[in-house]
Amino acid sequence: MTLRIAILAAALALTAFITPVRAQDPQVQAEVAAFQKSLGITPAQKSKLEAINKKFQPRVEALMAKFRPQQEKLMKSKPTQQQMMTLRNQMMKQMQPLMDGQRKESEAILTPAQRTKVKAFEAKMRAKMGGPKG
Repeated sequence: MTLRIAILAAALALTAFITPVRAQDPQVQAEVAAFQKSLGITPAQKSKLEAINKKFQPRVEALMAKFRPQQEKLMKSKPTQQQMMTLRNQMMKQMQPLMDGQRKESEAILTPAQRTKVKAFEAKMRAKMGGPKG
């Protein structure tokens, strides 16, 4: 697991910024619920987070669908690590504005204490994964 994935996992736990298939996974649902519980997410906040997810999900799915043919073609050709990283970086470059927008909207409904807990979790994940501290 890369640092970026670990950090994204923290954001996913807040907003369930995951594919519909993964959203149905009981383990994913349990992890999201546990993280939200640890933050003290209220029912009203949960409802707002779900609405934010629904707003961004079609754009995420469209972007993933755009890259799927390239990914499938690459996987058939026994790709190198560099080829996989190049495609991943292209996708992330386009995905980043969506993630940033969703994160900004999600953070806006959190209390200062909840935002502090999220930042602490992210810092812990960065340290665990050996990534940058900021």
